[in-house]
Order: sequence, then structure tokens, then C-alpha cells
Amino acid sequence: MVKKTSATAIILIALIAVLSTSALAAALKAWGLIDFAGSHVGAYVPANYEDSITIENKIVEMDSVTCTFQESYYDGRILRLTAKIDPKKDVFLLTYDSAIDDPIGRLFPYLPDTNDNGTQAETIGEYALRVCDGRLVYISLGIDNEFLLGSCNSIMNDDGSVICYMEYQFENESDQMNTTVMLRCIPGTVTEETLMSDEALFDFESEESARVDMTFNRVSVKTLICDTPMSFPEVGVRVTHVEMMVTPLEIRYTLDFEVTDLTAFNAQDDGLFFEFIEPNSTEAENANQRLNGGLTGGGTVSRLDGRNEEAPEIGTVYRQSDSLGLNELSEQYTIRAYNCWDKTRYESKTFNVTRD
Repeated sequence: MVKKTSATAIILIALIAVLSTSALAAALKAWGLIDFAGSHVGAYVPANYEDSITIENKIVEMDSVTCTFQESYYDGRILRLTAKIDPKKDVFLLTYDSAIDDPIGRLFPYLPDTNDNGTQAETIGEYALRVCDGRLVYISLGIDNEFLLGSCNSIMNDDGSVICYMEYQFENESDQMNTTVMLRCIPGTVTEETLMSDEALFDFESEESARVDMTFNRVSVKTLICDTPMSFPEVGVRVTHVEMMVTPLEIRYTLDFEVTDLTAFNAQDDGLFFEFIEPNSTEAENANQRLNGGLTGGGTVSRLDGRNEEAPEIGTVYRQSDSLGLNELSEQYTIRAYNCWDKTRYESKTFNVTRD
């Protein structure tokens, strides 16, 4: 749960949440789209997830690297994409989510010699200096479309290649996404002297770049809605609309609520969140009664009118966005008002959803 905040801050929160998973140890040589997407705690991964993932195998050759776009997933709102970057020279690939003073384990959890305690304690810069004589290539991937939320992550394999993951969430839905993926490679070096200043020297005049046009088609989805108002007088709001997008990987939802009692609402100190819980849970029970989360982590609450810095008024509307595991698909749900700062749990309401 996060405090109500601006769109810019939400993007930063999403980035931090995703990047923090890169040090998880789990068969990293074989990591693919679903491993990155489902790497946060509590995410439910459907057994047949492969059916909704497209194998791309689109190769782009550059002087310093070979980039292979491997897998993609697009559900009309979220685009997920992985690419494998193989160096053509004896260089260390430094990615956009790492720095030379980061521990090598952050990017390279499966080291070639896991018994070497010295290696385990090295930074990325020290490892690059020892293994590749300090030769680096900084790589970055991104799309040129406008998007609401974006995040990226990467894992290094023990052969020096890197698996990059991109996830973008768009404000408007579409059946097809046409975009240009941009790849940048900037050669550089790290020396004993630059290690002391936590910097590397990059040759921007020798930068390589490529633009790759790609098209992604929407997987099958269905929408469930509830427009029955639900009052929560203890926290001073009324839920006016719940919309659930059922995709092959998860259930993503938006929940809109408006302020009805300023005193009760302000007492929440911008910490109000609604948790989806087991139907028979009581108000006194804890978060263990929550339904399984989906692959899109980092629930957010934002003010719909965009006036994030101004005090709320009666009728001010907020939108909560998050996801549930696909195994939680139902015709009826129970939500409970919750304060994410002091962990106080309030009243709960049960509602039915119908297909849009």
C-alpha cells in the first residue's frame, strides 16, 4: 500500500519495487518474462501462463552486441517484453538499473565460482576490472510511446549475457500496440582510479543505437464491474465503482471512492487502502486473510482530478489500482477498509460483479 501521491512519484515507486527483486536467487539462467513479472512476494502465477506469452525470436545485430527479443505479452493495457543481450567482445555489460559501486550479486547472483568469497564481496566495477580489464558497454532498452507507469530490470547470466525485462502500463486500452523499441550501447572503461570515485569513463562519440519497430496484439480479456455504491462511514468514504480486468495472467482492478466525511477521511493521514479479503474474515483479522496478489505489484492510490497537492473536499474521488491472482476469480468479493500506516482495519463490505 502506498500513500496518495503524484503520477511521477508513482512511477518511481513502481521502479523501486521492481528493481529490488533482481537479487532473488532462482534458476536465473532460465529466467523469462514470467519470472520477472512474478518475482514480487505473494504473486500468483497461473499454471498455463505460457499460452498467453508470444515467442518473438527477433534478432538485432550491432557491432558490440547481439540483441534477441525473446518473449512478449500485451493485454491491451500492460506490455511486457524480454530481450537477451550477448556481448560480441570481451566486455562487461552494465545495465540501466545498476552502477559500478553496486554489489556484483545484485546483477549476477549466480557467480561462476560461488565458493570464492572474494568474488562474492566484489562490486560490479571491481568484477569488470578483474574479468574484462575494465572494458564496459552500457546498455539500455526502452520504448518511445507515452505510458502511465514503466519499470525495467535485468539479470546477468554466468556467460556474460544479460536478460532485460521491460514492463509498461498505458492509460488507454487498445487491441494492438505498435511501438519502437530503442537500444543504446555506449562503450566505456573502469580503472583503479575511477573505482575510487564510483564512476566509469564512457565514450559517447562511439555510441551505437538501434530502433526496432514491433507490433503486439492483445490477448483475450474480459471486464467485470460493480456500480453499486458501498459506504464506509468509519473512514469517511463511499466506493462508487469497481472494475476488474480478467486477463490470462491475473486480475487487475481499479476501485474508485469519494470522500463523504472529511474528518473521518483526514484521520487516515492519506493511508486509506481497501484490501480484498476472504469472505468470512472478520474486521479484527490480519492481512493473512487477503486474497492472493497478481503479477502486477505495487498497489497505488491517486487523486483522479490530478490536484494532488490540494486538500480534499467532500466529493473528491480517488482511484485505487492493484491486482489479484487469477485463482481469485469470482462473482462476489469482500473488501475491507485499511490504514496502511497504523495497520488499523475497519468495516468490510461484500459485492457482486457482472460482466461489462
